[in-house]
Amino acid sequence: MADSIIADFAQFLLDEGKSPNTVTTYGRVLSKLDAWLQEQLPTTSLITLSARDLLAYFNFLRTSARAKPATLNLSRGAMSAFYKWTREQGLTDENPARKIKAVVSVKGAPKALSEAQMDRLIEAAMRCLRKRDGAMVLVLLMTGLRESELCQLLVEDVDFKHRTMTVYAGKGGKYRQLPLTAEICGVLSSYVNGERAELAGKLKRPHKRNNLFLGRRGPIARQTVFSVVKTVGKLAGIEGCHPHQLRHTYATIILNKTGDLTAVSALLGHSSIATTQIYTRPTQELLAERVQSALGHKVTRRSATE
Repeated sequence: MADSIIADFAQFLLDEGKSPNTVTTYGRVLSKLDAWLQEQLPTTSLITLSARDLLAYFNFLRTSARAKPATLNLSRGAMSAFYKWTREQGLTDENPARKIKAVVSVKGAPKALSEAQMDRLIEAAMRCLRKRDGAMVLVLLMTGLRESELCQLLVEDVDFKHRTMTVYAGKGGKYRQLPLTAEICGVLSSYVNGERAELAGKLKRPHKRNNLFLGRRGPIARQTVFSVVKTVGKLAGIEGCHPHQLRHTYATIILNKTGDLTAVSALLGHSSIATTQIYTRPTQELLAERVQSALGHKVTRRSATE
């Protein structure tokens, strides 16, 4: 029964214009809750659980599962949306997620690459034997795209003449246009007319969508993006490099160069500028540097006189 309800909810989300990634993530959250219920409260289902049951589950996530604040807030958001829908469908009388509070996490700006790391990553990307891999890394670094957005890009989304890229979000027709540098256009043009053309010609079943980035069997998956970025990052001497770090780097550079938070918000595709404000917070490294600069010499000077 749970699988059927989750499937119906997923279809509702798709009809509302939510991205496939969001739908998949919400479904995963609900499936984990259902699995916990079957183990801990076998007579209780997603529809019959109480607010107390849900609080117990979140306590489990915080303690036994040691879920991070971001994971807890994601779960809270998914369940709030789910139980709002079940009430509208007449499946439940109340929303048991109403008593779940958001977890406040105080942290600095996301970790971005240093200028030296960025230079090494660009150099490593340009040296990639597979032009696709180098192009993927450079596009992520120079546009701030999410990995899911990169996977959904079509060839026609890139306007080489006007040096722009159109990025669509969900099914609601929302999109944003990103400016491209001449260098990125050159890299993409070389890939599209060379390696990509060969890949497209070898596909046994041509995909109905003209995706920009292809693998041997068709459009690339998010796992491929993570793998490629990690591999190219290692070539550049950057351990644990991931797509979102490149997005952070893009946002940080644009903000530092322009000081225009509104522009950065538009470029990243944030629905609220409040989300973008995290980039205005100092990093832990910068905070440590400021404290050391202000106070460190005092202890050193005192020690030297004793």
